[in-house]
Amino acid sequence: MLFATVLAMSGCGSGGGSGGGTATHPLSGQALKGPFAIGSQISVNEQNASLSPTGKVYNVQTTDSLGNFSVASGVGTNLVEIVGNGFYVDDLTGLLSSAAIQLHGIADLNVNTSPTVNVLTSLQEPRLKTLISQGLTYAAAYAQSQSEVLSIFGIDAKKVNSLSMLYSMKFDGNTDADSVLVATSVVLSQMATDAASTNGTTQPAELSNYINTLAAQLASTGAVTSSTFATARNLAETEIKLSAVRSNLETYYAKNGLTIVAPKFEEWIDQSSSGILPQRLVAVTGLAFTDTTAASPGQLVTSDVVTIAGVGAGVVAPVAVMAGTTIIKNNAAVSGLYTEVQDGDTIAMRVTAPGYDITNPPSTISVGSSSAVWRVTSAPLGGPISGLTASGLVLQVNGADNISIAAGSTSFSFPVAMANGTAYNVSVLTQPHSNSQLQVCSVSNGSGIVGAAPSGISLVCNNPSELVLVAYPSFITKFVNPGSISAFPIDPTTGAPIQSGIPFATSNFTSGNSPSSIAVDPSGKFAYVPCPQDQTVWVYSIYPTWQLLSQVAVFSFGAAVPGIITFAPNGKFAYGTVVGGIAAYAIAAPVGLTEITGSPFANGARSVTSITVDPTSKFVYAANGGNPGSVSGYTIDSTTGAPTPIAGSPFPTDVASDFVAVDPSGRFAYVANSGLSNASVSAFTIDATSGALTPIAGSPFSAGSGGGVVSIAIDSNGKFAYVGNSASGSISAYTIDLTTGALTPITGSPFAGASGIAVIDPSGKFLYTLSAVFSIDSTTGVLTAITSNPFPTAGFGGLQFGPTSIATTNIP
Repeated sequence: MLFATVLAMSGCGSGGGSGGGTATHPLSGQALKGPFAIGSQISVNEQNASLSPTGKVYNVQTTDSLGNFSVASGVGTNLVEIVGNGFYVDDLTGLLSSAAIQLHGIADLNVNTSPTVNVLTSLQEPRLKTLISQGLTYAAAYAQSQSEVLSIFGIDAKKVNSLSMLYSMKFDGNTDADSVLVATSVVLSQMATDAASTNGTTQPAELSNYINTLAAQLASTGAVTSSTFATARNLAETEIKLSAVRSNLETYYAKNGLTIVAPKFEEWIDQSSSGILPQRLVAVTGLAFTDTTAASPGQLVTSDVVTIAGVGAGVVAPVAVMAGTTIIKNNAAVSGLYTEVQDGDTIAMRVTAPGYDITNPPSTISVGSSSAVWRVTSAPLGGPISGLTASGLVLQVNGADNISIAAGSTSFSFPVAMANGTAYNVSVLTQPHSNSQLQVCSVSNGSGIVGAAPSGISLVCNNPSELVLVAYPSFITKFVNPGSISAFPIDPTTGAPIQSGIPFATSNFTSGNSPSSIAVDPSGKFAYVPCPQDQTVWVYSIYPTWQLLSQVAVFSFGAAVPGIITFAPNGKFAYGTVVGGIAAYAIAAPVGLTEITGSPFANGARSVTSITVDPTSKFVYAANGGNPGSVSGYTIDSTTGAPTPIAGSPFPTDVASDFVAVDPSGRFAYVANSGLSNASVSAFTIDATSGALTPIAGSPFSAGSGGGVVSIAIDSNGKFAYVGNSASGSISAYTIDLTTGALTPITGSPFAGASGIAVIDPSGKFLYTLSAVFSIDSTTGVLTAITSNPFPTAGFGGLQFGPTSIATTNIP
């Protein structure tokens, strides 16, 4: 087309460039920066060959809202300068500008009798005149200045298909050149908008400043010398909402009676800041993505990978995604929402997976003129189950949204949408209980924040092997609120009493008035609970059904009801503490207590506080409180069970002997002495024939200051002894010399956080008190706290109390 321009000028000769000639050149054009408003002022100035005005000026106005104008008479020269002054439609908003601007440009009517005056012609005109003044021909000057103007927008004129003249570009056309005009106009609008926001001015003012400043810099050097222009332009290109611009343009023309499809201006706006233009809006092949399901909330999820094809050799296509989606190009994450691709490039998308059981808004990606969507759905909150054989399991999350789990299930999930950042806590509402058996299911990793990390929730179900039993006192009177006993399965991993989900009410098993202790018979099938205040002993069957306990008998003994009961390991006799002596009972299978003739047997002690039988069932020992303290020993008649005092009994201990225990070998006896200020443990060897007690060297052994030593627990291997200190709320721990029976404090003893009563579970792994549970190091005996306040409280009238006694047992 530049060649055609040269021919046109040579054809008109000097007359074509002279002023005052016959008006032989028709002219009807457009003023565009978005279209100028109706009534905008247009001046057409005739120019000679050197682009100097002839003095002939035609003043007209735009006749519609599309920027159209015409000179009815025609003009006398083919070269004209067109100057437009008026309000314009802002391509960013689709609204009329708040002020008028001026655009100008040079046009050759021999080339195009319907020229436009626009931002590009305005930028070009001063440079065009400079080059001609420097001796270049019009054709050479036009070609050079046109390329220079386009280059400041990162556009290579050689890559614009069928590029003609800047004044031939239109908004309502469909050529590559028309796309360039719309694109550059939009970029300048965005730059002016940004500047107006920064400077507190208006877009028209900043737009005029940009046009005039850039045109002046181009005029002298053919380049933009501003150090900030490229930065402002690049930023503006990333900010433009392409779809909004297209909609604004097409809607505006439609309102003014002209249906158009806006040119592909998007191809000439570098939203990816790649430095590559154009980015062709061509269809690509194979742009499809498989939706992702069961994603882990909060984690990055990447789609399948697509290889780009169909763009064409030597060109690129733009890629854009919605906010919140990352483009993965050739296996590398792209910064921002835009990039460009060539044939052979690979594309994928990456998002953060939504919360549990939620589907992300579809991630839309456009490549060239093609588009596709990808959806990501996160897995529901849940996990695997192992070992579930019983029915009745109910889980809940955050105290609600219960789900029932069938027997044999291997997984669970909550049909509840939970957004990332939400706290969750999965717990057992009801433990499984069918076929007369209770199972205990424990949740691992049940609490967390959605999306913070993969949850790793799992559920393990077991048949419990051990129970911990606790007794609660009555409140006011037994008729108003009776005492009770509760049973809790022991978690085999953590040792914690399992309260959660037991399918019956806590403390559901009524006893007599203020039960004083709990004793499990040698068979492990029955729990005996003495209630001295109403002179009864209540008996419960252990684990006859999934309810764990069942009341089977109540025995009355008048004033001789013991406070504490202990059983001979042979299962034939039981002994209890009574005021001033010990009670003795024969056991009738399977359940029964019959007082042995002569019971209770007086020992002269003011208070009998504890009683135990050695492992051989030959001797029974009773701790005598008061001052001085002592321990009474008896031989047991193997036929009748009657106790006979051992020679030398009672054996002196220390002040206020509160508890007596015998080690599993039957060689050593230990007595806890409360004292008034300093607690101690008296240690004895047991004569295997007579049962007589001989103090061990070093006895009594210190158990700390403050007094209040009320219990001793010895592990099943006889290696460790644990002394409960009620006054200091701690456990004093000792190793037992297996030869001498002497006690040596364990490193770290005393261990804080426990009440006075201490018992060890049958496995020997855990130590229980009423206020805490500890694990036992099998090598060192060191205690490690597992949980505090392991048991629920019970009460009446707003008062709440914890249990007063405790026992552990294997499940039969």
